[in-house]
Amino acid sequence: MEAGSTTPIYLRLFDNNSQKSEKIRLKQKNKDGHHFQPGSIDEFYVTSDKSLNTIAGIEISHNADKYQGWLVDSKYANIFIRLV
Repeated sequence: MEAGSTTPIYLRLFDNNSQKSEKIRLKQKNKDGHHFQPGSIDEFYVTSDKSLNTIAGIEISHNADKYQGWLVDSKYANIFIRLV
């Protein structure tokens, strides 16, 4: 069994004024196959059509079948957001 995911993964940004972005698909132009492999670093550049203030939180989701389990373990997930 392979770890990681080929299922589309989405990110939603929340700001300090309770505004939220649209669901933003996390994808890389030059990488096929599994993302989020244990021990790997996946870097995504995202933009939103929504004008947000200070980022206060994120939501990560997928659209896989409800029987396909998927876990983001905060013990191993390091998420960095750099605003440009």
